[in-house]
Amino acid sequence: TRLQILALVDAKMKPFASPVRDGQRRRLLQILSSARGHASQRRPCEADDPSTGGGLRRLRSLDEATSHTARHSERPSGKTSAADRCAGAPAWRVSLAFLEGVELSRAQPTTRMFNSSINDCKKGQQWQHAFILFSRMQQASRTPDVVTYSTLIGACEAGRKWQHVAYLFSDMLRSSLAPDAIVCNFAMNTLTKSSQWHLTLDIFGRMHSMMTEPNVHTFGAVAGACSRSQQWELALDLLSGVHAHITLDRKAVDSIVVYNSVISTCMRAERWQEAIAVLPLLLHRDLRPTVVTSSAIINACAIGYAWEGALQVFADMRVQSWQPNTIAYSAALSACGRGRQWERTLCLLSEMKKQAQLPNAITFGSAMRACASAKELAVVRTLLADMLDSVVHPDVRIYTDVATAHTREQHWAHALDVASQLRASGLALDVAAYGACLSACEAASRWSHALALLAELQQVGGAWRSNVIPYHITASSCCKAGRWAEAISLMEDMREGCLSISPTMLGHVVQSYQDVQQRDGVRTDIRSRTVLSYAP
Repeated sequence: TRLQILALVDAKMKPFASPVRDGQRRRLLQILSSARGHASQRRPCEADDPSTGGGLRRLRSLDEATSHTARHSERPSGKTSAADRCAGAPAWRVSLAFLEGVELSRAQPTTRMFNSSINDCKKGQQWQHAFILFSRMQQASRTPDVVTYSTLIGACEAGRKWQHVAYLFSDMLRSSLAPDAIVCNFAMNTLTKSSQWHLTLDIFGRMHSMMTEPNVHTFGAVAGACSRSQQWELALDLLSGVHAHITLDRKAVDSIVVYNSVISTCMRAERWQEAIAVLPLLLHRDLRPTVVTSSAIINACAIGYAWEGALQVFADMRVQSWQPNTIAYSAALSACGRGRQWERTLCLLSEMKKQAQLPNAITFGSAMRACASAKELAVVRTLLADMLDSVVHPDVRIYTDVATAHTREQHWAHALDVASQLRASGLALDVAAYGACLSACEAASRWSHALALLAELQQVGGAWRSNVIPYHITASSCCKAGRWAEAISLMEDMREGCLSISPTMLGHVVQSYQDVQQRDGVRTDIRSRTVLSYAP
């Protein structure tokens, strides 16, 4: 066990400038074996204070935890060596215990020692301990260098602690340290992932004044920030910078990522023509588009209702011997759906199944909307049945879209059947689904079904109570069927619920009452006079 500890000390001390003599190694061995006893004799410092996180106190808990484990092990002797406590422990814990031993020996850890321990914490995704070490480093009057800040920012990247990254970057500039491209890339990636895209662009703007040369990874981070903020003009300007550095950095994969981000930025900003124009620039640089590139361009064509261009890009993928994935198929289906090319949509869906590509909810939804826009309601119902038979389960939005497609008079029963299927699947109807079914009942003057749906909606509760649309649709259904008395009851319910009654709704009720009175010669009674109380 002594040899293991000595080997551990040697491994940790190799990167440091001053070698460790045998006497020092024996001293460190004794410290690591009795760290808990010495800890109680140390002078208290700020790092031990609970208000500052109790840094050293947390580190000493390692010795207590390992001692507790040793007491429950099946070792013949009752003693536990330091090597046993270090065996099997994560590298960052071993590194912290070693640094603790150096401090307990009243030696002064160097900056390289702290950097080594911080790097171990980074690899172990222990950004909290990395910051504790950074605080202890400053208390020990050790000046952090570029490696220190770079490692800390990299540790915060995994935890997406963008506030810490912004502080470290600012502190680095205040210390007159020039961050290199790696530090800037770490910082910008963390800020972009945390939706702090404006800080990412601010760092990118500072790189020129700091005389820091950007690389392809830098442009990738900035392109990601532009994509999140829809800064499509700035994203297009980045391509000129990529062209200037592509001769220095021949990593084609990283360059493609930048182009893909620029295309996605233009797509999100609905600048589909600019997105398509990026493809010739990419080919001019002898870069080969990927499936992600083609899928992004197809999505851009879908947004611009350019289904012909989407199918052309989709065909080019086959020419280049690429197998389109589910994302590419879904994008092509969406483009054809927006262009109301329902037959092409069905062809793509059939081809997708032949290529062993499993359709997802987006794929089926695009095909259904395309068929619904072409009034091919029978095909919509068939697609819904196919979806129920597959492993993909429809969500509430798909059910609502199908019900909305059947709002015409001759298809009201299908809309209610879709609502029944939605309940049977264990999903709850939302206000949009109820509204679609109520509209179908209104078109067919099915006032009794509309009242039943409204009563069911009342049982659900929630935010719908402030929505007057379900009441208006149900009242319209009753008025079309000449059931003005039921419409008056709905208005009374709305008055009790402090809901506003529109003049249009009141006009429908009055017109329905007058039509019934003229047809049947019914006299005005107390109930009918209630209509006048709602008049403005």
